[in-house]
Amino acid sequence: MRFPRSRPRGVIRTGRGACWIVFVFGLAGAGLPGASKIEVASPQYQTAPAFGALKFHQPVQVVFALGETDRAFVAERSGRIVMVRDRAKPQREVFLDLSSRLNVGNNEGLLTFVFHPRFSENGFFYVWYSLHLNKGTRAARLSRFKLLPGNSG
Repeated sequence: MRFPRSRPRGVIRTGRGACWIVFVFGLAGAGLPGASKIEVASPQYQTAPAFGALKFHQPVQVVFALGETDRAFVAERSGRIVMVRDRAKPQREVFLDLSSRLNVGNNEGLLTFVFHPRFSENGFFYVWYSLHLNKGTRAARLSRFKLLPGNSG
């Protein structure tokens, strides 16, 4: 497809080459054949609570340590990583609590975490979060933590 010399609305040409970026803001009624006939199929699945009646405060992620299936870790935006053992009779236990150090709101707080590939050997895990520094300055931080030997974590 060739574009006319003058750029159509919603198209930005970048650089000197032939690289074009096209922005489409809704196909229905855009004058494209069949655009108003797009249908979305209803999903063929059902949802169920993953951890029984347990409640979480703004959960952002569920993680399993490599090779483990008996416990799950749920990251809450407020700064807690909650461990859930025994999915048949789930119980929550705080694994890490950074809530006193975090800036929560507007896509801030505890953003994500991951276990080191050799977590079972070295106990390392990494947390990406936003926090307040001196005089109200906000920052994002990636921290490595280590689970101490003998800790059930």
